[in-house]
Amino acid sequence: MGVKGRKYNENEELNELSLPELKKRISDLEKELETLRKVEENLRESEENFRDIFETVDEGIAYGTLRGKILAINRNLEKILGVPREKIVGRNVMRVSKDLLTPENFNIVIPLIQGLVRGKPVDPFEVRYRD
Repeated sequence: MGVKGRKYNENEELNELSLPELKKRISDLEKELETLRKVEENLRESEENFRDIFETVDEGIAYGTLRGKILAINRNLEKILGVPREKIVGRNVMRVSKDLLTPENFNIVIPLIQGLVRGKPVDPFEVRYRD
């Protein structure tokens, strides 16, 4: 009589596995775990690369959700705006724009922001901020 392991299938019925089947399952899980570890490491490296680029470019950059919530701004945008990122991150981009831009520039930025939300590319642009 061989050693048997037990597992639940999708229907939560109890099945018995032979020792060789159990060893194969464990081996498969170990391979899958190793693959997941590699994917996680690649993701971590990608995030670090993005963060390095985001914080070192000369331009002011913000990114956010499709609903307009600002998730982050880089140091240069913080410097350009003269406003600490803590007062911008988490707010709606339209409200922040209305608070910081001159009325004329706000009217220019509205269609650009709306285009971004719809996935349209936007060329770099410059605006004037309130004093």
